[in-house]
Amino acid sequence: MSHNGKPLGRAASARTEGMASADAAGELVPPKRIPVMCRAFAPVLAADGGGAIVNMLSITSFYSNPLDASYGASKATAWSMTNGVRLELHHQGTLVVAVHAGFIDTDMAALTNAPKISPESVARQVFDAVEAGQIEVLADERTRTVKASLSRDQELIYPPVQEFWDAAVTGAS
Repeated sequence: MSHNGKPLGRAASARTEGMASADAAGELVPPKRIPVMCRAFAPVLAADGGGAIVNMLSITSFYSNPLDASYGASKATAWSMTNGVRLELHHQGTLVVAVHAGFIDTDMAALTNAPKISPESVARQVFDAVEAGQIEVLADERTRTVKASLSRDQELIYPPVQEFWDAAVTGAS
């Protein structure tokens, strides 16, 4: 797998094994800690040519569900933090990908009869997005529909913010 024509670094992969294991064990990174975690990996990713960070979010990043409003608020916060980290690490060539999905056919969604997407499909989409340099994955039709109903934030809001940030980081005006 590559990003910007460079293979994603083995050093970064080796150093993230503990994080992947912790996530598989069900331990989640609280949204306010996302920038801290990403900054911890940033020097390794920069040394390997930039690399990529993929943050698994949810369709509930875009709206709140009264059945679990705190989950939606947490995912919305994580989405905002992901966008901030993307701006912060862009200058070093690090791609930050936000992955949004509805129900994925895992234990977490076992009790619902709602349509589900396979974990393999989500993984394929994530790998494709990283290789294409895309900043967002909307993994299923429901997520794409919900996101389409929002304002065009990535098109209208973030490019000028990115330009400002990059100029500040590099000292260019």
